[in-house]
Amino acid sequence: MLNRLTLGGALLLALAAPAIAAEAQDTVGTEIVYRREIFDYQRGGRPDPFRSLLGSVEMGVRFEDLALRGIVYHSDPRESVAILVETGSNRRIRARVGERIGGLTVVGIHPRRVDVMIEELGVARRESLQLRAEPTTGTES
Repeated sequence: MLNRLTLGGALLLALAAPAIAAEAQDTVGTEIVYRREIFDYQRGGRPDPFRSLLGSVEMGVRFEDLALRGIVYHSDPRESVAILVETGSNRRIRARVGERIGGLTVVGIHPRRVDVMIEELGVARRESLQLRAEPTTGTES
């Protein structure tokens, strides 16, 4: 019985030895090289597919670029006027309820806020611009 186990173990070792040696030989001389794929777009008269189709002129004013500077409020919504400023410039925009400014539509003007409907990529959402109090400087007498 012991001879059978010894013989079986020797047989397994003899069969496994070439596979282990071949595995060791395969990994000894192999060097792993990582290369980054580089994409070079050849225009050939075609537009770049990675650039936006809409420029800043076509997109108009973005909600994130607007600040509310003043409100002329009237109980009749058609008479109220919101004064908006585009950040980064001194461009002032006077807006009334129902007016469209780029992708924005003014839907409500209240004493301290303006509600707008934003339409982007077929999705509409409602946002509000709050009128901020100007910081006072100096002392009041």
